[in-house]
Amino acid sequence: VVCGNFASWNDNPTNTTNLDAPILRLMLSMGCHKETTWISLDISTAFLTAEMGEERKIILRPPAVLVKLGIMRPDEFWMARKAVYGLREAPRLWQESRDKKFATMTFKVGSDVFCLQQSQVHVSLWYIMKKRSTSERTQKSLRIDSDKLPLEDVSRWLDQEPMGYLGIYVDDLLICAERSIGDGLVQSIRHIWKTNEPE
Repeated sequence: VVCGNFASWNDNPTNTTNLDAPILRLMLSMGCHKETTWISLDISTAFLTAEMGEERKIILRPPAVLVKLGIMRPDEFWMARKAVYGLREAPRLWQESRDKKFATMTFKVGSDVFCLQQSQVHVSLWYIMKKRSTSERTQKSLRIDSDKLPLEDVSRWLDQEPMGYLGIYVDDLLICAERSIGDGLVQSIRHIWKTNEPE
């Protein structure tokens, strides 16, 4: 833990965007139209897993007690390689690191491959999507009026319905999907981060 209140102020964003009540209600409404299971998951020590990136340099002064005990010299400093609790930027660093991993995550259930797509409605809401092969995309695109859909949607997801939802509040996750899909996502998440037992 560091004393972030001693850090100098800069323009770097420090907050994280979280699932709020209206988006949670939207997620509940969308999920209740299908036969779904709800799974909650907490990522342990999430901030400590967030990468700092090469462009960010944060220098830390060790606690004075370590100098008094002779363990550290007064002129020694530490450079943070990952986010640390107490660091002002830690929540934002965690969000950026987490979202990069979610954007590239895939998992398999039976013969189907699934991935996550961040919602344009709210950044803390993700759709669980069935990944399509190139041939499926081509066949489907013949039946879509591309003038009525954003180009990104046509080329990436077409008219596919989400297979489930993932809501995020900092390091707390709420998954709404069929049991097998939810379990597959939980396994994929637990392969990357240490979590509590799913509830």
